Amino acid sequence: MRDWWIPVPPIEEQRRIVQKLNELLPLVESYGREQLALEQLEKELPGKLRASLLSEAIQGKLAPQLDTEPAVDQIGEVPEDVPFAIPEKWKWTRIQDVATLNPKITTHDESLKVSFAPMASVDAGYINHINTSDERSWSSVKTGYAKFAEDDILLAKITPCFQNRKSAIATNLKNGIGCGSTEFHVLRASKEVDKEYLLMFLKSQWFIEYGVENFKGTAGQQRLGTADLKSCPFPLPPLKEQRRIVEKLNVLFKDLDRLTG
Repeated sequence: MRDWWIPVPPIEEQRRIVQKLNELLPLVESYGREQLALEQLEKELPGKLRASLLSEAIQGKLAPQLDTEPAVDQIGEVPEDVPFAIPEKWKWTRIQDVATLNPKITTHDESLKVSFAPMASVDAGYINHINTSDERSWSSVKTGYAKFAEDDILLAKITPCFQNRKSAIATNLKNGIGCGSTEFHVLRASKEVDKEYLLMFLKSQWFIEYGVENFKGTAGQQRLGTADLKSCPFPLPPLKEQRRIVEKLNVLFKDLDRLTG
């Protein structure tokens, strides 16, 4: 270091340099904070946009209502407290009125190969995907696991998987049957509801907040129970409108993927 050359300006110029640096450093720090905030916004924006679209969808603000379509017949009793307004032809019902929860699955072939789905096999977020490549014999999974069939919906019931939107429609199951984590609720859509519309409702921010408000259990092991899931208010549009909503959401989500991918 003794051999290094150091440029030494006049003392007054040194003071001017120090003064200018003192003026600029807060600006640099402010720019850094703004850049971090922008990066965080860019990271969160796709999820917030999807949440907003789902909110619009379940309130009847995304797809058009057609005068030619009849109103939905009331199924079950109208919930006492409804969370938001819905179109005139829609009806408020409950999830138990449009889906069977945890339906029974049986087979007499003990050696039958079936799909196996641990919690990790279901993607989080707004994606509808389950990895069903793992196969087990029925005899090894017929007890101690959740059972489901082709086109049933899996919904994580435990924190934080519930808040992370681990839910999906089970497809491509080996022999049409699957087993998986007992931390899944299984929902089988009735003929009155499109399974994809039901899934999108389960991924909506309103439903996530409803579930969290009704969690039971100790910290770190809180769950949405079956009774609270069954009694959850559910906005039911005409079936054809449900399909238009699903189609519109799929198009918009793909557009978001292209913009943010």
